[in-house]
Amino acid sequence: MDKKTRPLSFSSQMVVAILAGDKTQTRRLSKPKLGIGDTFYIKETLYNEGGTIAYFADKKNIIDIIDVLPKNQNPCDWRWSADFLPSMFMPKIYARIFGEVVNLRQEQLLDINEADARAESFEFRQDFLNYFYKRNPDHGIDGTESENPKVWVIEFVKL
Repeated sequence: MDKKTRPLSFSSQMVVAILAGDKTQTRRLSKPKLGIGDTFYIKETLYNEGGTIAYFADKKNIIDIIDVLPKNQNPCDWRWSADFLPSMFMPKIYARIFGEVVNLRQEQLLDINEADARAESFEFRQDFLNYFYKRNPDHGIDGTESENPKVWVIEFVKL
């Protein structure tokens, strides 16, 4: 597999947990394009506030567009018109968090234990499961697919 830095999208809640050092695992339904030892950058939600962009997760780290974009790029030349830019569309140039994969495995979702739930930044296993089902509504008690899908567990360290 190619050893280049690849993106991983995270919700704002999970970005806050990563910044705090509380999140060192993530579970994904699809196989990641990452292997052990690979690095990744975190794609997170951004918002536009009066010509500057900010990270939605903590709103503290505001970046002046003029200072970040190449000099030949118009600061108003955005591919988004709303006030928010979902994490999946965040350009790599705005990445501020990088990680390295230290373990990768596949398991059934319900195999998560309390220690893994804490590594996912949740105090209890059931809290993590509730969050997972809410983020993935096709899986769960009322979902159309199995409430115990196979997931890829990515264990990582923040660089």
